[in-house]
Amino acid sequence: MAKIYTVGLSAMMLFTVGTISAQQKISVSGRITDREGSALLGVTIKEKGGAAVTSTNKTGDFSISVPSHATIIISYVGYQSQEINVSGKTRFTIALTEASAAIDEVVVVGYGTQKKANLTSSVSTIDEKVFESRPIANVMSAMQGAAPGLVVTRSGGQPGGEGFSVKIRGDLSTGSSNPLVLIDGVPGSLTYTNPDDIANISILKDASATAIYGSRGAAGVVLVTTKSGKGKLKVNYQGMWTVKKMGLFPERISSWEEAEMQNMARINAGQSPDWNEELINLMKDPNQYYRINPTTPTVYQYFGNFNYPKLLLKDQTTRLNQNISISGSTEKDNYLFSLGSVADKGIFKMGPDDYKRLNGRFNYHRELSKTFSLDSKLLYSRSEQNSSVLGASNDYGLIYNIVSSRSTSPIYLPESGDSRYAAGSAAGETVGLLKDGGRNNNVVQEIGASFELGAADLFTEGLKLRVLYSPRILIENSNNTRIPVPMYNLSGQVGWAGGINLNSISKGRGQTITNNWQAVGEYNRTFSEKHELLARGGYRYDDYHYDYVSASASNLPTDDVLALSQFGDKNNTAVGDNIQTNTLISFFGTAQYVFDQKYIIQGTLNREGSSRLSPDNRWITLPGVSAGWRINNESWFGGASTIFNELKLRAAWGKQANDPNSDNPRGSNYDYINSLSKGDTYPFNNVRNTYYWIGTAATPLRTWEKVTNTDLGLDFTILNRKLEGSFSYFWRDTKGTYGTITQPGVFGIGSPSSNIGDFKSWGWELSLNWRDKIGEDFNYFVGGNFSDNNNKVTKFLNRTNVGSGVVSLLEGYAKNTIFGYRTDGYFQNDQEIKDNLVNHQNAMLAPGDIRYVDINGDQIISTGKGTLEDSGDLVYLGTQNPRYSFGLNIGFNYKGFDFSAFIQGVGKREFLLPSVLTLPYIESWRQAWEIHKDYWTPDNPNARFPRLVMGGGSNARISDKWVVNGAYARMKNIQLGYVLPKDLTAKIKIERLRVFFSGEDLFEFKKAWNPYYDPETPSGQAFGYPFFRSFTLGLNVTL
Repeated sequence: MAKIYTVGLSAMMLFTVGTISAQQKISVSGRITDREGSALLGVTIKEKGGAAVTSTNKTGDFSISVPSHATIIISYVGYQSQEINVSGKTRFTIALTEASAAIDEVVVVGYGTQKKANLTSSVSTIDEKVFESRPIANVMSAMQGAAPGLVVTRSGGQPGGEGFSVKIRGDLSTGSSNPLVLIDGVPGSLTYTNPDDIANISILKDASATAIYGSRGAAGVVLVTTKSGKGKLKVNYQGMWTVKKMGLFPERISSWEEAEMQNMARINAGQSPDWNEELINLMKDPNQYYRINPTTPTVYQYFGNFNYPKLLLKDQTTRLNQNISISGSTEKDNYLFSLGSVADKGIFKMGPDDYKRLNGRFNYHRELSKTFSLDSKLLYSRSEQNSSVLGASNDYGLIYNIVSSRSTSPIYLPESGDSRYAAGSAAGETVGLLKDGGRNNNVVQEIGASFELGAADLFTEGLKLRVLYSPRILIENSNNTRIPVPMYNLSGQVGWAGGINLNSISKGRGQTITNNWQAVGEYNRTFSEKHELLARGGYRYDDYHYDYVSASASNLPTDDVLALSQFGDKNNTAVGDNIQTNTLISFFGTAQYVFDQKYIIQGTLNREGSSRLSPDNRWITLPGVSAGWRINNESWFGGASTIFNELKLRAAWGKQANDPNSDNPRGSNYDYINSLSKGDTYPFNNVRNTYYWIGTAATPLRTWEKVTNTDLGLDFTILNRKLEGSFSYFWRDTKGTYGTITQPGVFGIGSPSSNIGDFKSWGWELSLNWRDKIGEDFNYFVGGNFSDNNNKVTKFLNRTNVGSGVVSLLEGYAKNTIFGYRTDGYFQNDQEIKDNLVNHQNAMLAPGDIRYVDINGDQIISTGKGTLEDSGDLVYLGTQNPRYSFGLNIGFNYKGFDFSAFIQGVGKREFLLPSVLTLPYIESWRQAWEIHKDYWTPDNPNARFPRLVMGGGSNARISDKWVVNGAYARMKNIQLGYVLPKDLTAKIKIERLRVFFSGEDLFEFKKAWNPYYDPETPSGQAFGYPFFRSFTLGLNVTL
């Protein structure tokens, strides 16, 4: 008995000692930094299950008293939380990982965030690394190829006039379908956003993700989140100096080669040649380029050999990007202030051709108490574009003058001391308009703010409420002047450059005011560790008001100071204005339930009303539902879980409403009522009287375009999260697309717009990303995204007419479908033409002309009745819509060095070259280029181009010969950087210093045979402003 007592007493003593030891508190201290070693201020350190809590100071140091075997929780906004077992240790050095790289990553979604693991909708993200050190003037340039399903196009390289366009999953409707852009939760513009301010972008694609935004989100949503302050006070400066060189550009030939080819084209067309042998020989003489015309002594005769591109365009031009930011955080607040500027110059050697932008931003978050917080964001931007009075791009613009007009004429009249521009010279006209013809000046200023009052754990744990108000003002000023530029020949002035014979000034003043109100409630709780509930609902109000005033005056008394106040004749003045308003109201809600981290179901409901539709049709209710299954968390998944860290199936379905006019809030605001127009053209009793009329019939019956959107997907991560991937397949049906029903002429006014069409689209998306390391210092990544989207017009008011060229809408086909003729080489000799039984409808058919295929066997090349039932010999040649878009990226970092490369492209696209780019001498003044020298002759029977014929003859018909393969892969960006060692930079009080080289659009691989055709050129564009290849040296300094 005594032994038992002794043993029991000993056990009790040991237990007591162990308990006392376990409860004994020790002082734990340490330092917390980010992955780059920078101290973090305000990090919370809390004892798990206990009351002890502290935070780091400005050097990242902390100290806390906890039991020796306690667990401490490290948490900080924007970073992954950590749990650390103390296990008696008293000193820790902890590096936090940013949330974007965390396992429990959250993704920005509609009106909040959501765990990536619980996502059941199709969402792609673009992190800030995509925008870092990129020598760009526009956010959208960096977004090209950065996410699956995101298609970004541009129309040219003109500074400030690149013409960017963004689509998510292609077209949604027979009309317009552009995504909604929200910056920090409120409507904004990517054009005026500083890329250096962006923390991440979420791309919402399917109905379950976008239905909460109603009609404006039907074509997808781009959610931009800007940066906030983290850790101790930091000052960051980044400067990038860029040299830009023209990319693909037409190569001109000598003037005598042009003349010889033009003579041949005339002769082949049965006409007399333009140039005699004497003049052609004079062109080859570099010592003279003009003489008094022997037959007309009052004018000069020119026979020069001028290289207009070299005379008028720069070999290279520049861009300067600068950004500076001040950021940091404390236990109670975080802040970021940034300034950014872009100065971008164009290619013309003289005249206005530049773009400047200034951005300012202040983001501030304040914890008012344990419950309430206040977020304030202020922004300002100012952009200014200067350009010539004669547009740079398209037919008869500045680029056309430089690359396609005759190169025999000088810029200036001979013997005028370069003071008079030579009449008949496209170069003279171009220089005259650039230097002396006035300018177009457009300034846009944006002033915006958002104020959000939030409450967390209000009344109960997990309940959040927030109220947001965001005003935005957009001020647009245009100041355009026109100054007559006289053109001269030997006899004196004979005309005006560009046909502008009166000076003038026009001014436009536009002001757009928008107000956005949001009230959102959110409840997020986990019960019994198996039941997760997330519910979010609220109210949104958008108000839009646009007020524009314009005034112009011409024939002013002097060119030196052009002002509206100078006008002397009211008949030479004009005043106009335009006021547009609209309002959108939305009630929305979404709820998600997750059971045991395996089964996920979510529902969304939106009730929306728009003032742009009649009262009887403006309200609509939009439901959405989605579900997910995290297979990797199933008990039976067993050994596969060692390979798959995450494996999730998901499905989504939803109804959406589309307003194809949503991207143009300055139009179609009052279509449901009759609008009056005013005029005084017609006299009554010999007096002009003011009268009013209805220009276009109202559309009171038109309602929303209704979209049904379905999405299936698979998300996975494997091999210890080294490989992450996602696949989605989607299809969308749009009913009641907008269109105009043409009325008989007796109707008397314009036809109204109605719901007359149906449209469907479908496609798939795949993304794969691999990250790993070799040894301790070499980290690398390889990634890619691939996507395809297709569409079909299923109904559009019996739109079945077919013609040669691009058919924008045709029942049973995709948008922008190309129809044309099939070709079968060239006629090689007179015998082949004699034996030919097919009427080519060319009375001058000759060897070297294109042979067309008689598809319908009627022995005549024609379009038939121009319908799908009888399209003659026209055949489907493809669509100009881009297919199989992709982006590939690769990179590494090693002991301070970093390298990355990004390739973007399109796998399939047919592109119809405009006729003015296919054959020379379609019109006599359009000159040949270097590629046109490969034309048919008996000695060159397999030439790229047919024989030369003035006017083109039957060779100018739209055919498969002029449809090029638009597939390409472009080296979008390549970077090489080096971060100087800290022991060196610390001596000069610099925390981090990185120098880098960055190249943009350096080269491309393309399928198109035309060497001057840039694969990003938009459909139908000729003589576009060239794209650039950019070479940048940059410096990034953090203090």
